[in-house]
Amino acid sequence: MPIKLELEFYVATPSEEVLNCKEVLKGCAMTIVSRELGVDLVIMNMYDFDVILVMDWLSTHRIMVKCFKKEVVFQPTNEVEFCFVGARVQSLPRVISSLQAKKLLRKGCVGFIANVFKAKKEESQMQDIPVVRDYTNVFPDNIQGLLE
Repeated sequence: MPIKLELEFYVATPSEEVLNCKEVLKGCAMTIVSRELGVDLVIMNMYDFDVILVMDWLSTHRIMVKCFKKEVVFQPTNEVEFCFVGARVQSLPRVISSLQAKKLLRKGCVGFIANVFKAKKEESQMQDIPVVRDYTNVFPDNIQGLLE
């Protein structure tokens, strides 16, 4: 259950909003790489983020962030080290975050939403080729390999 914070605080977001933080969820369990870690979660009315872990929590749990390798290494005292590996993308996609898009739309930019998918290629059949279709008795049945 949420508990009122002793002192409220405000957080400025990249989208230039200011959030008022009033409540905390104490003693939550967070599972990372099959390991359970305790965390107190301050409730923020914020979209596009699941959890923001502050530097104090990271240092308490002896965490090292390796940005280039997209790894977060956990080195708990008197325990075996473990590592969370993020998704590795070969090249960065040409996209912007929803926060950036929201800011641009507020400034009057025009936005478009597109649904792009790769169409499945259908295999050619002999009856689809006009000359072959008209002279089926001339062409052998195993011509299928030549159609691709």
